[in-house]
Amino acid sequence: MTTSCRAASAAPPPRIHIDVTAWWDRRNAPVGISRVVVELAKAVHEISILNRAWRYDRQWQRLVEVPWAEFERVVGPPLDQTSGAARLRAAAGRTPFAREISETVLRWGRRLLVWLRLHPAFLVLEPSDRFVFGGWIGDAARLRVYRQMLDPCPHNVSLYCHDVIPAILPELVESQVAAVFDGYLDVFVSSRTQIFCPSAATKRDLCKLLPDTRPPRRISVVSPGSDIEDAGSGHEAEECATSIDRDYILYVSTIEIRKNHAVLLDAYGTLLERGRADLPLLVFVGKRGWSIDPLLQEIDRGHGRSSSVRIMDDVSDRQMGALYRGARFTVFPSLYEGWGIPVGESLRFGRFCLSSDRGGSREAGAGLVELLDPTNSRLWADRIEHYLDHPDQLLAREADIRSRYRPRSWTEFRSDIMAELADA
Repeated sequence: MTTSCRAASAAPPPRIHIDVTAWWDRRNAPVGISRVVVELAKAVHEISILNRAWRYDRQWQRLVEVPWAEFERVVGPPLDQTSGAARLRAAAGRTPFAREISETVLRWGRRLLVWLRLHPAFLVLEPSDRFVFGGWIGDAARLRVYRQMLDPCPHNVSLYCHDVIPAILPELVESQVAAVFDGYLDVFVSSRTQIFCPSAATKRDLCKLLPDTRPPRRISVVSPGSDIEDAGSGHEAEECATSIDRDYILYVSTIEIRKNHAVLLDAYGTLLERGRADLPLLVFVGKRGWSIDPLLQEIDRGHGRSSSVRIMDDVSDRQMGALYRGARFTVFPSLYEGWGIPVGESLRFGRFCLSSDRGGSREAGAGLVELLDPTNSRLWADRIEHYLDHPDQLLAREADIRSRYRPRSWTEFRSDIMAELADA
């Protein structure tokens, strides 16, 4: 199915349309990419009440609108409630039941149209509209929908490219994502595309992949924030902290092959061979991912080197803050990152981090972390042991973080995105 460009003279006021599928798929616990998409959506929502959010419906293989009321129900309204857009929302949307009724009618009306197949599978964009995308695509059918939407005429696209791992290290991502990555770039990148990257490292790697024949309009570095909302003390946070009854080292990350949890278990195995009996607990905070089953089975059995490992999932922001505060220090041995949000979070809470030296992690560390080769488990064992044996040096590192680190907030991230979109 195709469509044609509409005459600009007959077009309604321009809108920004954002794809929030990455958030929708994990809307109860947005972390990593889904957290970035949430903040992108907040920025788009705050710019104008005319803007819209969309998600890809895998069952129907089409884009479906996500009412802002549903978005706000899960993540809360934009933080800036003093802008003109916010006041207009307040005036138009607070009439008792009016907004809820209208959203319900529209939602069920759209579902009926989908069932009858009376509208295209993709969003029909006006020439002046802008489409914002900040997720990944892992199937060819979904990619075809976006191609149908964007191909008929040049469209304004803003793409947040988290990393280029599917192209440079395809063995570290799910095969279906790597298989369609070239098509993903082909669909979203044109002379009217504005690209955001989380780090200069990602920007450099991306520029090597883009063909000279289709340069984007602009590539900017807009790094994520490191603050965790509602991370103060409270019963929930205290309960989480007290559930760990010994010293611990913290690793916050989805548990998957790219995040390289295995190097930490290998390092602990080396330390056990050296006769260390006082090892802190290794606390892995994150969902269980793909291509990691043998490691997870070993951890679940809890023998040998894995006897000092605990996995925690579905951790709230309050609990996460308590875990950072209580950690001896943090580790981040990922084999490659576009940025490394947990590195910045660790520094924000004043915790020293042993980090991988690959990709954007170096920039996220702001010169205040120790960078290590993520493939050298003996090196990780040596440096973990060093800081266990030299608490004075660990305290000096923390003092340096407190005096020099300037946390970047998600509010700053949204402000930068809004400025970039206004200048597009």
